[in-house]
Amino acid sequence: PNVMQWRYGGYDADVNRILAQATIADANNPVKFKVTYDEKGESPVDGLKEFTAANGVVSEEVAAELARLRAGSYYLTAKVAETDSYSELKPAPLKFSVNRGENYWEKAPSVVTWVQGKYNAEENPINAVSHFAGDLRIVITAAGSGDIVYDSKEGIDRLKTAKVGVYELKATVAGTDDFSELTDTFTFRVFEKAGLPWWAI
Repeated sequence: PNVMQWRYGGYDADVNRILAQATIADANNPVKFKVTYDEKGESPVDGLKEFTAANGVVSEEVAAELARLRAGSYYLTAKVAETDSYSELKPAPLKFSVNRGENYWEKAPSVVTWVQGKYNAEENPINAVSHFAGDLRIVITAAGSGDIVYDSKEGIDRLKTAKVGVYELKATVAGTDDFSELTDTFTFRVFEKAGLPWWAI
């Protein structure tokens, strides 16, 4: 058996084909595959206990199960049942890995800036959307002093009283066993008067 490995969340049935070819091809007795957590094949993955592949491409249902596999090591077994015409075929399991995924921003961190004393959570939203949803933390500090005016994890929100000046926003999505940490930092300004640019600088 053979399969092209993939990163977490990146399985593609057309690319990551599952292959095994018996010497005697028999459409009535196809190769049966199984994905397990152990080399002995005693702990199959739910939804992947037995399936077939047409020219390496699995069904949509099996593809969905493969796409859900978490990062880690697995074993692919292939088997052709014995018939009156030929013996059973059961080669050694193939160890393969689902590698840790690289997280990225679907929507880069941003904020709609405001005039001192006029902050409104609905009108001045903080946006940040990662590909792999995780523990998103937003921290905003005053540039220079480092004083925290906002911390989503600690429940700190002093944006309504933030003074005129430059601030630094840091967005972080914690990494997991399945995907990498993601972080981005930029500066923006709280203005003194209306009519100035609203976007982050």
